[in-house]
Amino acid sequence: MSKEIAVALDNNGDTSTLYETSVIKVYKKENEQWEAVKEINFEIDNWNDMKLVRQALVSITDKLDSCKIFVGKEISGLPNAILDMAGFTIAEVDGKPEDFLQELLEEVEQYQESKASAANEKPAEVQPVKVNDQGSYRIDLKQVQEQNPGISSKKALIPFLQNTTFYELEITCGHTPPWLEDELKKMNYKLKTIKNSENDYTLIVYRGTCKGC
Repeated sequence: MSKEIAVALDNNGDTSTLYETSVIKVYKKENEQWEAVKEINFEIDNWNDMKLVRQALVSITDKLDSCKIFVGKEISGLPNAILDMAGFTIAEVDGKPEDFLQELLEEVEQYQESKASAANEKPAEVQPVKVNDQGSYRIDLKQVQEQNPGISSKKALIPFLQNTTFYELEITCGHTPPWLEDELKKMNYKLKTIKNSENDYTLIVYRGTCKGC
């Protein structure tokens, strides 16, 4: 695991939300010391322009290279979704980097170890599982991707959608996969989205008329 952490900072060197960030610094641990090895200026003039915001955030994830831990004072909404899709471990911390980098790295490493251990003990189903004989299926994408980091939402869902006859598919996820709605339209499926809480959604995929949808 790379010992690099990207931190969104304000002009005072404290963690900030991406809406207030002026710079993103990448810190790397070498010889038991944390050093800033990269600095990326960050500014979005219009957060209402979703296309512009998405492009800017994707550009940042590309520039962070091998660094896969991102820290801010608060990370929600589209920034959270973009970072999550890019495979980042996201942490919300209030303060200055020198006060939390080492402790945060240890927590992330422990989490990765426990996740790997859980995956070995009980592998997650990587495709939807049958719930009943009426054609209902279910998949927890969050669990699948936690236990199988190499499995994208497309890998988990497309083969099932293309090859399985079903009445209803329930998907638990942290965000709606950006490709899903367009792909479902091509296949003549419909989609109902239920937001349970921040980063917790239930998606119902169905064809034609689905009871309760």
